[in-house]
Amino acid sequence: MQRRLAAIVAADIVGYSRLAQLDEAGALDALRQNQTEIIEPKVKAHEGRIVKFMGDGLLAEFGSVVNAMRFACEMLEATVKAASELPPDRRLRYRIGVNMGDVIVEGDDLFGDGVNIAARLEALAEPDSILLTGLVHEQVKNKLELRFDSLGRRTLKNIAEPVSVYRVALGEGTRALEPVSLDLPQRPSIAVLPFESPGDDEEQRYFSDGITEDIITELSRFRALFVIARTSSFAYRDGGMDVTAIGRELGVRYVLMGSVRRTQHKLRITAQLYEAESGRSIWAIKQDRDPSQLFAMDDEIVQAIVTALPGRIEADWLARGKRKRTDNMVAYDYMLRAWDNLYRNGGTEHRQIAELLHCALELDPGYAQAHALLAFVTVLGWYRNEVPDALDKAYELASQGVALDAEDGWCHFSLGFVCLYRRNYEEAELHYQRAIELNPNDAELLSQFGSFLAYIDRTEEGIEWIRRAMRLNPYRQAWHWHDMGFNFLVARRYEEAVQAFHRVSPPMPFDNCYLAIAHAHLGQPEKAREHAEAMIASRPDSSVQTWLPKEPFRDPATLEHFLDGMRKAGFPERPATKPALAVINGGR
Repeated sequence: MQRRLAAIVAADIVGYSRLAQLDEAGALDALRQNQTEIIEPKVKAHEGRIVKFMGDGLLAEFGSVVNAMRFACEMLEATVKAASELPPDRRLRYRIGVNMGDVIVEGDDLFGDGVNIAARLEALAEPDSILLTGLVHEQVKNKLELRFDSLGRRTLKNIAEPVSVYRVALGEGTRALEPVSLDLPQRPSIAVLPFESPGDDEEQRYFSDGITEDIITELSRFRALFVIARTSSFAYRDGGMDVTAIGRELGVRYVLMGSVRRTQHKLRITAQLYEAESGRSIWAIKQDRDPSQLFAMDDEIVQAIVTALPGRIEADWLARGKRKRTDNMVAYDYMLRAWDNLYRNGGTEHRQIAELLHCALELDPGYAQAHALLAFVTVLGWYRNEVPDALDKAYELASQGVALDAEDGWCHFSLGFVCLYRRNYEEAELHYQRAIELNPNDAELLSQFGSFLAYIDRTEEGIEWIRRAMRLNPYRQAWHWHDMGFNFLVARRYEEAVQAFHRVSPPMPFDNCYLAIAHAHLGQPEKAREHAEAMIASRPDSSVQTWLPKEPFRDPATLEHFLDGMRKAGFPERPATKPALAVINGGR
């Protein structure tokens, strides 16, 4: 197997299928003209090689990363100029990804992560824009007269590690749905990185992750703090960056790092708080405790962090508003395993999660959060039509969770979530709002509340709540763009909905259905049919009647608007097979 280091450029045309449908001959002529008059000469001029043209896309290789970037910028400038001579709805608009990495050579073709990352960046890019990796940025930032916007670290499909992504600032050619730079909040801001476990023991990682999340949750209860979401913090699990770079990428002043070592009889926790701009350590702790004293240690760490930060931080909740957590460490361990399964699998293994939670509740029947999480996964069973009366059981469980601990935000969220699907909108909103009062820094709660507001036709409010979630979670998670796209679709802002759903990575269940509806209402039947067919291929039970009994829109006209889009896109009225999963917006 032959390998070499190369700079890779991947590019394609946004919406070429739509252009071909409008004017197949004209689109093909314009494509070929770009290839022969712009792309091929410029690749040659910059000493590169066209690996292949793939329909409306291309892959090119360069020995120099500087030459690769020069080619990408000149190609984009030339194709934008050529497109300006065409009517707006007939223009060929390119998006480009640039990476530098190890590639595998087979004949004239190239394979490997070096190629895959470039292709993933191209798919992530806006029309008329160039995205590049941090490796490329480091090589060219002082050699080319270009300005770059950092987009932070991103998860790319089928790429194991998060990748630092930058965008070439080319003026006003792109319209972003998110900010490209992160200003420091006025209040003290902090990111808690995942605590390390010795030897990267995968069997113990869920436990150290659970400790980290407990600290994030407790800090999130301070309104005077700005706390980065778990998803963004956990993107830095494997190190390799200093605290200054992390603070800059996440837009925070402080970074907490630590480690957890657990044995049968002893728990050792170390933690260190850094001021991100200078990299200076301002507080540290190292303690050995009995495992039963874990939560007391959590509280000490949180109190010490709050004390170390400048300004007055209200901490009276420590005396009157603490969560009621189990004293049974085995029950706690079951709970952490359940959360770990939910994070890793997004609720697809809801039966296994429920089994873990039942074990926790057998050991501690008063474990409030276990009741709340069991209510949540019980709704997932209802989604799949496995337990028709599951909503009643879920409501009972969630209500018990709130009764056991009225100060736990997740308990209130779970009850609000169940109330939404029971069509009890007023009670649902009360519990969503109470959850956010208790955990104002929980990005998922904010995003979920934004999605809830779409169901009751308050989409503009919903979009603003999701934007707040995105600032708390700069390292975007799929559900934020999913919730944003859902709000845009309800608001009939179809083009923005399409942009948002295309940013969901990895794709979430049923997003093809939403894209089909958006394209149908945009008058793009080919694109709508393409997404409908993709949806039906992955979920043969997909149909108009599959969705009808499940989606909890308060206004029947909103539901009918969605169903009309499904019909226009070509979905069958009834499923061809017995439904196995019967909700569009759930199952995350």
